[in-house]
Amino acid sequence: MHIQPSGQVKIMDFGLARLGASEMTRTGVVMGTPHYMSPEQVRGEKADARSDVFALGAMFYELLAGRKAFDGDSMHTVLFQVLQEEPESISHWVDVPPILAEVVEKALQKDAAGRFHDASQMLGGVRAVRRAIAEGCLEATLDAEVGLSPGGDRPSGDTRIVGSVALQRQPGTGRPAPATLSAKAPTQLDARRSRSRPPVAAPLSRVPLYVGGALGVLALVLAGGFAALLLSRGPAPASEPPRPIDNLTRVLVASQVELARNKLDEKSYRAAATRAEQALKLDPKNDVARQLLARAQDALKQADAAAQAARTALAAGDDAKAAQALWSLLSLDPRYDGVDALVAPLNPVFHDQAGQSRQLMSEARAGAERAKANGLPGFANAVTAGAEGDALLARKQYAAATARFLDARDEFERARRSVQR
Repeated sequence: MHIQPSGQVKIMDFGLARLGASEMTRTGVVMGTPHYMSPEQVRGEKADARSDVFALGAMFYELLAGRKAFDGDSMHTVLFQVLQEEPESISHWVDVPPILAEVVEKALQKDAAGRFHDASQMLGGVRAVRRAIAEGCLEATLDAEVGLSPGGDRPSGDTRIVGSVALQRQPGTGRPAPATLSAKAPTQLDARRSRSRPPVAAPLSRVPLYVGGALGVLALVLAGGFAALLLSRGPAPASEPPRPIDNLTRVLVASQVELARNKLDEKSYRAAATRAEQALKLDPKNDVARQLLARAQDALKQADAAAQAARTALAAGDDAKAAQALWSLLSLDPRYDGVDALVAPLNPVFHDQAGQSRQLMSEARAGAERAKANGLPGFANAVTAGAEGDALLARKQYAAATARFLDARDEFERARRSVQR
């Protein structure tokens, strides 16, 4: 879809709409653009009119928010979001009438039963939004039949159209209702909201224009010939039995498991646990994900216990016990959050550990060089960390040097393993 500067919306490409319906709905076949695919399409299940409703909801979201509902740096990330994560509400990015956000949210329900049943019902929702905007009833909501339920009241005698350009003619006249904003007028955001949110990629000054254009294109798509394609797939099934894990879900699970394994190898235990948990959401019976989660949680528990032991010993004035606990912590995770607060007071008593950690780093570097891992970015990072450790050692910052030497050791070992796999 392309929005012209005038606000006119053009359909640039029908893509898969040109394929035969039998090819598009065959069970077990995954077809479509990942950002707009419904969860049941991602799972390889049979698609019906509600899958197209989901795709339209994703398109509508992008037209209004200026960003995709589901996005990421890889196809696997996008598909995982489609299956498992709810998109940020449109109202997080731009001020729109609640009833408009409600239409989009209903179209993007993970469970197909919660969406509009077909194109004609979604068209009823779009018409309800247009009527609410034309009548200034911006607090109205959709009723059970996808009509209009009353919301907030307007002051008596107030005939202004609130919140966007008029999308319909004024009742009882042949003239369009006056616009409250021009396409060039800046949209005013709530001050509290604008301070707490990240900057929006798409400019908000054209929000009224986008709202009108998005509603127009949905009305066009839903009421026109494309709706016939959507509805040609037949009525939505009443219910479907749960399906076994399909091949695409297995790919997604394998991707999350591999990421969890990599994060565990990097000693990023919290990130590893998160990835393993995401894999288990998709496949609760995955033994490898469960094992990785247990290992990550156990390492986190040990690191937290070592950090607490070091803090307790420092408070009691027992530097030797604190140094022993800090050594355990640095061996587990030299980048542990909050380790700097423990390193500084123990610098004077960490001379021996600094020498030991430097020796461990040297041994790891020799192993990486034997494996011919010298050209890898991880090897270069390790060399840099080792040089920083030497500089700290020269300044007699023994505990800080120990942390950098152990970090370099881990980087050298990861570089070696990446070559030998």
